[in-house]
Amino acid sequence: MNDFDASIIRKIKHRNEHGIELLLKRYGGLIKSIAKHNLYLYDTLIEECINDVLIAIWNNIDSYNPEKSSFKNWIGVITKYHAIDTLRKHSRYTYNQLDSAKNEGIKDKYEIYIDELWQELIDPLSSDDKEIMTRIFIEGYSPDEVAHLMNKNTSNIYNRISRAKEKIRKLKGDSL
Repeated sequence: MNDFDASIIRKIKHRNEHGIELLLKRYGGLIKSIAKHNLYLYDTLIEECINDVLIAIWNNIDSYNPEKSSFKNWIGVITKYHAIDTLRKHSRYTYNQLDSAKNEGIKDKYEIYIDELWQELIDPLSSDDKEIMTRIFIEGYSPDEVAHLMNKNTSNIYNRISRAKEKIRKLKGDSL
């Protein structure tokens, strides 16, 4: 660990807000790019995610272990998981709103079109693969959660996702 990172960690551990300023100067771009990569469809959620990451770093700085990973990687992992959690929280909220609208007999034509496209895309897959892909890419579950729900190994879920994506790419070709 370099001296600058050690200084940031020390300041945050002593609850000096200047540590967060230094953190943003050094790793703000990394945090923002990871948040943008995971939340690219929801610009309004990116700032919320970045704020949550800074709070998480502030509250959990004592759990950082330099023997396990670099400070940069630790920040990256925290950012990635907060972005995924933010996306999952928003997706479930949106999905619940859609369920309510569906129950009332109101569903936007755009939503119907998206559903049809999704069904067409995953149609060649097995029923298990369809379920895995839908839970992960539509409902916002993590592969670990899907593995638990389906009583399968996480590595099996990752393999099935990879194979399903490859099958879709081969069948759809350049039309994707």
